[in-house]
Amino acid sequence: MDSSIPEQYRAVDPFASYDSNTVNQLVEIRARAENVLDIPCGLDVISDSTSPNDTVIVRPGYAFKDDVMIYVSEEHSVDFNDQDQYVSFGSGFDEAGNYYIVLEYTYIKSRPAPQARIKIVKPSQRGNYDYGNSSTSLVFLKSVNVIWTGSEFNINSLADYDSTLIVNQRQFAKMYGGAVVTLPTFDRCRDRGRILYVLSEDKFYFGLDGAWKLVGGSSLEFAIDTDSVTVGDLCYVDSTGKAAAAIVTSSDTAADMIAIEIGTVALGTGKVTLTGHVEDVNVDSTSPAIVIGDLLYLSGSEAGTVTSTETSPLSQVVGRALTDEAASKVDILFFPRAVLESGTTAKITDTLSGVDWVLDSGSYRGDVDISGLNITGQDVTVSCRDTADDMVITPQDIDLSVADTVRIWMPANTVTLVVSVVG
Repeated sequence: MDSSIPEQYRAVDPFASYDSNTVNQLVEIRARAENVLDIPCGLDVISDSTSPNDTVIVRPGYAFKDDVMIYVSEEHSVDFNDQDQYVSFGSGFDEAGNYYIVLEYTYIKSRPAPQARIKIVKPSQRGNYDYGNSSTSLVFLKSVNVIWTGSEFNINSLADYDSTLIVNQRQFAKMYGGAVVTLPTFDRCRDRGRILYVLSEDKFYFGLDGAWKLVGGSSLEFAIDTDSVTVGDLCYVDSTGKAAAAIVTSSDTAADMIAIEIGTVALGTGKVTLTGHVEDVNVDSTSPAIVIGDLLYLSGSEAGTVTSTETSPLSQVVGRALTDEAASKVDILFFPRAVLESGTTAKITDTLSGVDWVLDSGSYRGDVDISGLNITGQDVTVSCRDTADDMVITPQDIDLSVADTVRIWMPANTVTLVVSVVG
C-alpha cells in the first residue's frame, strides 16, 4: 500500500490560533477565500510512463484550501489498483468512465496538524461532491478517463475537465490576469477588467462592462494540417482538407490563409491565420524589392509567396507591406481578395486626353480597346464613373458586338467617364 500523503509544506499549520488565523487572512488575499490551484501547470497530473495503464503522477505545485496554502514539493504517484487511494474505501478500479484525481484537506485546529492527501473519486461517486466549495474537503486536479478492454480496466486519457460534467474542472486563483480551462459565464462584479487565458481555446479574453471580449485577432486562427507547407506560406485548402501552398495560376489555388505553425491537427499542431497582421511572410525571389506600403499580390510562379508586381492574366491582391523586405521575408497586413483576370481603364471625354466621344446617329459613343486582355466580350464586367461627382452611373447603352471592344453610348458628350473593364 502506498501512502496517499505527498511530500508537502503548509503555510503555518492551524494549531496556533493567533499565528494561523493571521496567515490565513493573508492567504485569503491571494486566493479570495476560494479553494483553488495557483497556476495552470501547478499540481498537474500526467501519465506514468512506466505504468501508463493504471498509474498517474501528480506534479509539484501550490493549492489554496480553507485559506491554507499547501505546497506539494515532489512528484507523487497514484496507483489506481491501490484501494487505499480512493476517497471512499471499498472496491476501486472496477468502473469505466471518468475518475477524478483530487486534493483532500480540511482545516482543523489540532495536533498533529492535518495533512493534505491525493485521492481518487470513482465515476459513480462524482456527483457526491462540490469540488472546491468550502462544504467539501476536495479540490479537483484532473479527470482520468478509464476504459474496459475486455479483460481489464485501463487508463485511456487525462483531461483538465470532465467532458460530461464540465463544471468539474481545474480551478485557478481569480486574478485580473489569470487562466481558466474553459471560458466561464460572465459575472460583471467578478470579471470586469479581468484578462483570462483560456487553455482549451488558446485565446485571451478581456472582461468589459457586460461581456467577455476576445483580445486581438486570435479568433481568425484555426487548426489545420500544415505539414505540406512552411511557416509564412500563403495557402488554400486542397481536396484532402490540408493546407497547400497557394499560387495564382487558377482561382482554385488562390490564397485563403497563411501558415503560422507547422504540424497536424491529430498531434495538436498545425495552425493558420485568415487575416490581420502576419509576420515573416515568404516573398517571391523574382519580386522587386518590397518596401513599406507596397500593395502585394499572390505569386504566379513561386507557390506560397507574395510579390509587389501585379500578375497576369490572373491576379489576387493579398495585402499591404508593413515592413521593408528582409531576407526574403516581409510583414504584411493580410486581406486576401478574389482572383481577377487582367483589366483595363479608359477615360472617355470631349475635353481631356483619352478616348473622345464620337457623334453617331444622334448619340455619342466611346470605344474601350480590350484586345490586350485574355478575355472575350461575354466575360467582362463594365463600370462607369462620372468624374464630376465620382458617382457610378448607368450609360445609355453598352455594346459588346464589336470585336475586342467595349462601346459605351451616351445621349450627350458633356460628361467625362472613367470606364473600368475587368474580366
